[in-house]
Parts: sequence; structure tokens; C-alpha cells
Amino acid sequence: MTALLDRKPKDIPEIVRKITTEERDFLRIILLLHRVACPAVRLKFNTIFYPIDLKQTLNDNKNKLKYLKDQKRITSSHWDLLFPNNDETSSKDFGLKLMLILISNLKPTDVDQEEMQAIHSLESYLYTVARNNSGQVSKDNFEDYCKDICSAIILIGGDSYGKRFTNICCSLHIDVKIEEYLKTLCSE
Repeated sequence: MTALLDRKPKDIPEIVRKITTEERDFLRIILLLHRVACPAVRLKFNTIFYPIDLKQTLNDNKNKLKYLKDQKRITSSHWDLLFPNNDETSSKDFGLKLMLILISNLKPTDVDQEEMQAIHSLESYLYTVARNNSGQVSKDNFEDYCKDICSAIILIGGDSYGKRFTNICCSLHIDVKIEEYLKTLCSE
């Protein structure tokens, strides 16, 4: 890492060209999780916790949320998002983990078992990527991750989300393999 910081700006393009396929695929998984999966879960979240009622729902459940904070399931950073100083609570600021905690603990009956498993699966991939110290994903793992992540996103987003999801992936320059897989999933 220090070697990268010591390089002059003119050397940066050389470094970028040396990114391996495994590193590129790792970055694609991150992009898929953060730029596509989180918004898909947020879409579901907003049908469970209506944005106009979110602040009141959180206030009504403050004791339960405080208990989760005491149990270290909700972090101080999460707490600040749930109860900000400026009183502008919005799910657009929530990450996948926080949305999952809120769904699981405040409205578990509003999500069916299959959707909950899909949300847990996406959360698991976030942790897998976060714990990956190499910054690489093997070809086999990349293909498996993509299939699982894409299936979970479409399951959570519903049938109508398929086309929208494909458009999002295309606009994010997700590679052709993923786009083709999505089209296959959406047509089934």
C-alpha cells in the first residue's frame, strides 16, 4: 500500500492497467452490492416503513431500538442515522445491515421467509467482501456470487423490478455476463 502512495500521479495509469481479472471482479461485486442491491432492499424497506411515517415509527419503537443498541446490534453510527440531530430521518442514509435489523425487529411479519433469506444472503455477501483482504474474487466465486446476488435482488424487488434492475446494471456498466444472466432471470 505504501508503494502506491509513493508513486507520482503520472504512474497511476500504469497501476490501473495492472488490475487483474480477479481484482476487477471483486470491484464489480462491490458495485453490484452497493449500487444495486442496497437500493433494491431500500425499495422493499420503503414499502414496509413508509417514508412519511418512518420518523414516528422509529420514535414509537425507541425503547426496543435502545435495547438493540445496548446489545450492540445497532451501532452508534446507526443510532445517529435513526435519530439525527437535524430530525431528518431517511432510509436513503441506511445501509443494508441497518435496514435488515429494522425489518427483522420491528416488522418481521411484513416480509415473507423467502424475502428475508434473500436479504440475509445480501448481507452475508457484504460481510464476505468486507472480510476479503486480498481484494480479489476467483472466477468461480464471481459467477456464483453474481447469480446469488442477482437472484436475491430480483426476489426482493419483485417481478416488476427485473427490467428496472437490468437498466440499472446497464447504466453502471456491469459486464455483459451479469446483464445476460439478469435478462434470463427476468424472462423466467
